[in-house]
Amino acid sequence: MVKKFSKLDTVLLVALIVVYTPLSLWGGTEGWGGNADILPLLMFVVGAAYVIFESIRLCSPAVCSILGALVPFFTIGPSLFFYQEDIGAFLVVILIGFIFGLLVSTLCWALKGKKKAPISE
Repeated sequence: MVKKFSKLDTVLLVALIVVYTPLSLWGGTEGWGGNADILPLLMFVVGAAYVIFESIRLCSPAVCSILGALVPFFTIGPSLFFYQEDIGAFLVVILIGFIFGLLVSTLCWALKGKKKAPISE
């Protein structure tokens, strides 16, 4: 059974957006350099953990692939206001996030589907 997007999922998504947008803008003004050079990696790791959590919870390849694309969008997207030359990398990272969300949620969906299958028919 596929779960619906609940209040917990909504709160987590809004929290991710509220935290990532200012961090991305700050990283963009600093050019992700200096003291902020590890920040995008940390943001992607937390975002990947979020996508894995949602994939396990929802088991919906359609929803989780979109969530996987939203993580890099809010990690790098706002910083593009200051550094437009990163647009090519931005599109590739969004595609990778989309594929990551799709693969993880499809794997979860397949594993949970096999657990619920009857032993014999």
